[in-house]
Amino acid sequence: MNVVREVAANTFEVVPFGATVLHEGVMHPWQVIELWSDAELASIDVYRVVSVDVPPGKRLIEQTFTRNDDGVVIAVGVFEDLDPPSPALTRRQVILGLRADGFISTEEAVASATGGAEPAAIAAIFDAQIADPEQRADATITWASMRDALRTDPLTHMLQRSRGMTDAEVDAMWLRWSVL
Repeated sequence: MNVVREVAANTFEVVPFGATVLHEGVMHPWQVIELWSDAELASIDVYRVVSVDVPPGKRLIEQTFTRNDDGVVIAVGVFEDLDPPSPALTRRQVILGLRADGFISTEEAVASATGGAEPAAIAAIFDAQIADPEQRADATITWASMRDALRTDPLTHMLQRSRGMTDAEVDAMWLRWSVL
């Protein structure tokens, strides 16, 4: 629920919670919004307006207020598409993808898949980007115990930086790997 005040013909501003409303030289406390009827509020150019519904797969960017054909004050939303969520990848998909895209060799892929060994190429990426020994140990443990990988994981960002890839390139790679 929004509370708006008409400051000029069909021009509205949001009344923040707890604010007073000045109308024709009279200060009205916030309580009038809670206690008065819609008709009484309209007499001081204040309106209760239901927020817009955000459709599935969309994000609300902006909400404005206007009058509809019947003169009722309504909220109007501007939306943008949400980015589709990146799927979590299995350990198998990550290892196959790393091999397919040349991050690791076939031998490294087999060793990692059968024993959890950190491939030398991955170790080199971690060594180049993690100075703290404790954080480096965490990366090794994460690699060795990984069941699923997330696009947003810091280790994914390290791979991205190691190749100078854009977010769009990593997203495309992630989707490619998701069908392996």
